[in-house]
Amino acid sequence: MEKIINTYRLSISNSIFFVLFILLNVVLLTIACPPNIRELPKWQSSSRCQRELSECSLYLNDYLLGKKHFTETKFREYPPKKSTLISMNPNELGIREHISRHDISNAMNFVNPFYLSKKKLHRILYIYSNYIKNSFYDMMNFLMETFMDAATKYGIPEEYQIKCWEECKRGLLADYKIINRYFQMRFNNLTKHKILLGASLHYFLFFHTPCYYNYVRKSANRWTTFLKEKIKNYES
Repeated sequence: MEKIINTYRLSISNSIFFVLFILLNVVLLTIACPPNIRELPKWQSSSRCQRELSECSLYLNDYLLGKKHFTETKFREYPPKKSTLISMNPNELGIREHISRHDISNAMNFVNPFYLSKKKLHRILYIYSNYIKNSFYDMMNFLMETFMDAATKYGIPEEYQIKCWEECKRGLLADYKIINRYFQMRFNNLTKHKILLGASLHYFLFFHTPCYYNYVRKSANRWTTFLKEKIKNYES
């Protein structure tokens, strides 16, 4: 009987130690990779919502100016129209392969919550990095198609449309470099951990994915306003 009690006590002690180990790992991960927005530009860290231009009849990207969240699914509701004027090149964002949220879920299904090798960590971060590049590319492509569709309806010449979009694209790519540099720094901090649990990676992705989409949404709103003003102020 005494042997059973000792075994039970040992089991409890091991369980407590393991729980504390997990909590410590999560705390260290939070310290090393917090979803901190102070390092981003003011236009991204501002909590003030973009003003919806309900006073004009322009429908340019009203969807992105709304209160809905910016997600991959909503991108897919507006497939590209294959504009003949200009096209987006995935290589401009360094996209090597198309990655969907389903691909990330599949990769995470094989992650042991109690152990994560460096090799598997780097592989998943590679997949995730390509995923966020794809989502930003989808946003840019949708914004371009919507702008040119609206500009054409208002009789704006193709040359002016291309000029406006090229200026907008340079700004979007600059935003992307800032956002990407921020998240690459978080990825690097994550890989520096000597001991990393699979649960910690789940925690990392759970908190940083909404954070990333928030930054993308703000960038989209900013340049949507820019393009909308270009249409409004155009003098034929």
